[in-house]
Order: sequence, then C-alpha cells, then structure tokens
Amino acid sequence: MLIGTDGSNAQRNFEKYLQLLTYTLEREGAMPRRNFKDAAEFKAYLQEEKEIIVDVSEQATQRPKNQEAQKEQYSGKKKRPTHKELIISTKNKQILYISQSYKGKQPDYSLLQAEFPPDQDWFTRVKVRLDLGFQGFADLYQCEQLCIPIKKKRTPKGVCNELTAQQKEHNKQAGQERIYVEHAIGGMKRYRILEHRSRIKSRKIINQIIGVCAALWNFYLLNL
Repeated sequence: MLIGTDGSNAQRNFEKYLQLLTYTLEREGAMPRRNFKDAAEFKAYLQEEKEIIVDVSEQATQRPKNQEAQKEQYSGKKKRPTHKELIISTKNKQILYISQSYKGKQPDYSLLQAEFPPDQDWFTRVKVRLDLGFQGFADLYQCEQLCIPIKKKRTPKGVCNELTAQQKEHNKQAGQERIYVEHAIGGMKRYRILEHRSRIKSRKIINQIIGVCAALWNFYLLNL
C-alpha cells in the first residue's frame, strides 16, 4: 500500500537486483570463488598466496516445522538452527573462496572434506591455518605448513589434562594469526541480511546472498 507493490513483485525485484549485483561485482574482480573443478585449478587460483586461513561461518535460520529437518538444521555450536559455509581468507582479510551453503548439523571438518576431497592434492603449496574444528586435517591432507591449536587430551577422571605453558603460548599465537579470518567474516556480516535470522527458504537465493555479501566486503577492501 505504501510503495505500490506486492510481495510477488518485491521478490522478483529482489532477485533481479541480486543478479545485477553479482554481475557487477564479478566484473570488478571482487567475487570470491565458489567451487573448483580440481586441485590444479585451485592451485592456479592461489598461485600468488603463500598462506591461507580456513574457517566456517554460520547464520541463524528460522526453525523448520518438520522434526527431522530441525535435527539437520540444528548447530550444536550455535545451539540453534543455522546454515554454514566454508571460508578461505588471506591475512589482508580478503575472502578468496566461500562454499555453497550447508545445513547447520554438518561438522566443520566434514564440510572441508566435501568441498576439497582428500583424494586430491589441494594444499601442498600453501601454509594453512585452522581452528580446533578441523582436528585430523594432517591425517588426510598435506600442506607446506600446518598451524592448528593444541587440544586437551581426554584423560581418566582425576588425571590432569591441562596444557603446558608452552602449549598455551602456542595456542595464543595461533589465535592471533587466525583472527584475520574472523575479521573477514565480520566484514561480510556487516550486511544485516546475514546478521539477522534468515527466513528465506530457497537454497539458491541464500547462496547468492552469501556470495554477494562476501564480494561487497572484498570490494570495500579493494577501494580502501
């Protein structure tokens, strides 16, 4: 009534301008990659990068009505329904790659394996920084250097499993070096459509929105 349109037209206009933004940001070189056909293409894309930081971003979604769908969408980390994406960034906070959207139940490490199958040689030329959600990376992947925090070992009740001062210092240093990917994710989430709980059901539209928000952040960095 106020702006002379209805919900259907608003949806069509939203999708049209989302496509326009995608096209424009691609021309400006700000759009992060969304997939790679093989490890060779990935290495060619990262040929100027010596170090990458890998993390997962999550956005809250509306709780599905179906009970099975609720279980698939529920994130144990965030304690609510979410969708999540794998992100690769650099130390200058640029988002080089962002995966398609996954359901919140998907563990971070299995998401990495789904996007980068371990039977290919992806990371041998780069230094990789990870958090504790990617424990086991060294068992399946090779890289030039791996930086990951040290996790407390499980011990019987009553047995001390505290980290040593040296291990705590290592974890502190690793966190300081990984903070750039958190800044990149925070920059992407400056756009409120990702910050607030999503009610969008179309996975295609969600993926487009995520790509555009990441590209807008890259465009901002390119024009500082």
